[in-house]
Amino acid sequence: MTEIEISTERIKLRLIELSDLNSIHKLHSLPKTYEFNALGIPKNIEETKNIIEPWIAENKLSKIKNYTFAIENRLDSEFIGLFGLKLGNEKYKRGEVWYKIV
Repeated sequence: MTEIEISTERIKLRLIELSDLNSIHKLHSLPKTYEFNALGIPKNIEETKNIIEPWIAENKLSKIKNYTFAIENRLDSEFIGLFGLKLGNEKYKRGEVWYKIV
């Protein structure tokens, strides 16, 4: 897996792993997340696992086009959200950003 990490004084972005499953499921199960999430509230943790496994697989490619990061509080390493970056056509050097925060 490509090791990519972005840090600031307060947060750290790192590529998601299967060990983030419980935290991501909890985030996706929040009613306030559902309001802006086209995926809807997952029925169970297995459904969340099926959603994030392709994200994790994409993060392992040699040339990633869709990055999915966990957002962590640097003080206590607590999971506080997700951040995604979808790269567009190389010709235009553009990308799209999405995020979800607890």
